[in-house]
Amino acid sequence: MPHTSSSREQLLETLLEYEMEIPEAEAAAAEAQRRYESARAEFEYLYNMNRRLTQQLARLQQQLEGRRPRRFY
Repeated sequence: MPHTSSSREQLLETLLEYEMEIPEAEAAAAEAQRRYESARAEFEYLYNMNRRLTQQLARLQQQLEGRRPRRFY
């Protein structure tokens, strides 16, 4: 089915509309990437802090158990 000049104009208008949306979409993608990287960095920090605190707690519990007099029943 051949395109009429009217349908070509419509296609060109649609293409122009899409092209005008590209910068906005690129900016949104860049912002999403920035937020993802920020959230990932925060997660890694909290994950590592949790690991360190868990290890410290385990050491303190072992020290506490070592100081406690053991009772044998």
